[in-house]
Amino acid sequence: MTSYFLFTQNQSHVFQGSYAQCGALGDQLVRCGKFEHLNIARLRAGEPRARLIFQITPENRSQCRGVRTVDAKTLLRTSKVSPLCGVDHG
Repeated sequence: MTSYFLFTQNQSHVFQGSYAQCGALGDQLVRCGKFEHLNIARLRAGEPRARLIFQITPENRSQCRGVRTVDAKTLLRTSKVSPLCGVDHG
């Protein structure tokens, strides 16, 4: 099973969902100006680290070059205690 995460650069807010959900929410949050930069990472079952696959900015969504990873436990924990979709920066 594969999970996808949308998160802020400092990983203080995280959303867990499908790839399409993460992309759509990320595009919406950057377009409306709530965030300047968000990341999408993919976590495959059994792996301890999620791989960064896309960066979202107001200008575009670009594929990450090279291998950059983030701790899976941190993303899972933060998605429950500090979900991205509930953030109010307005």
